[in-house]
Amino acid sequence: MAKTNVYMQRTLTNVQFAAVLMTTLLGVGVLNLPRTMTVNLNTADGWISVLIAGIAVSLIFLFNVFAFKSHQVDSIDVFMERAFGKWVSNFLCIVIAVYFLVQSSWQVVAMSEMIRYFLLEETPYYVVIGMIVILSAYAVFYPFATIARICCFFLPISLIVLLLILGLSAEEVDVYRLRPVAPEGFGPIFANVTEALQAFQGAEVMLLLLAFLRTGTKPKKSGVLAFSTITVVYMLIYGIVVSSLGVAEVKTLVWPTIALTQAAESGAFFSGRLNSLLISTWTLQFFTTIVLALFAAVHLLDKRLPIRRGYLLFVCTVLVFAIGILPQTYYQISMVGKWEQYAFLTIFAVLPFLCYLTVAIKKKVKA
Repeated sequence: MAKTNVYMQRTLTNVQFAAVLMTTLLGVGVLNLPRTMTVNLNTADGWISVLIAGIAVSLIFLFNVFAFKSHQVDSIDVFMERAFGKWVSNFLCIVIAVYFLVQSSWQVVAMSEMIRYFLLEETPYYVVIGMIVILSAYAVFYPFATIARICCFFLPISLIVLLLILGLSAEEVDVYRLRPVAPEGFGPIFANVTEALQAFQGAEVMLLLLAFLRTGTKPKKSGVLAFSTITVVYMLIYGIVVSSLGVAEVKTLVWPTIALTQAAESGAFFSGRLNSLLISTWTLQFFTTIVLALFAAVHLLDKRLPIRRGYLLFVCTVLVFAIGILPQTYYQISMVGKWEQYAFLTIFAVLPFLCYLTVAIKKKVKA
């Protein structure tokens, strides 16, 4: 039976809903999306794949909202219980919670790699990971309304800093590096959409957020606005990075967006400061995405298991740290990202559709 307490109050407004969604989407993708797309395509057409992926995610989101509303549910765990029964839904909730824990760990590792590479080169990686995880657990200890306010505070700062850096780096842009369009046809572009979808990981948190919305809110408009904004941001990042550095160079860089700030000639005041500005800002952005993934895991387990939330938070925090210290190379981190990509599509697209279909069939049989 679902619990009712301060951690499940309906306090989320339209603006907060959009802000939380955008926060979950802005993470590792901002820093490495250009490299991922160019390596797979070997052309400068990644922006088309990103556009298609953004449209696809928006359509899936709209269907999910429709499916929830049609069967009068507001959370994926309730939807699964109606579709598959209590025990199956409890098992699936644990599986999804594990997914969110792995996602949180993956973000922690990526963040620690960035910090170690650019800021704290001599600090042991497990110290950085431990510090991040403890701070995230502290934030998750509070109700979701507090986390939503954190997102609303940090998101505008992240977007302003990112757009400022992209604008200052525009001097390096050479649009001819984005040409020709689709030299190898549209087949590789469509095939690469699955890779572009990885940048939209975090969208699945909407399956839990609908339960926090205030009465009278309009999740469809807020959600589409959030996904459209992030799609445009990703297209801008890809276009400016690739047109500034070129396909060949982007393919060799782990963090091409950071490399762009290093290469930009932005005047005396900004010289040598853009890099630090982006890294420090994105450290905060990483933190908020980690907090949201950890909260999602704890929230699901709290609703389905007869265990106190504090104990669940402690166990989840330990698991995030333990999982986070396992992958130690960029290749291992990429493999975790690959697994998460398929899990994301299953949870965000396939599972709600199966729930919708099963509940609809059950209603027809009963009728």
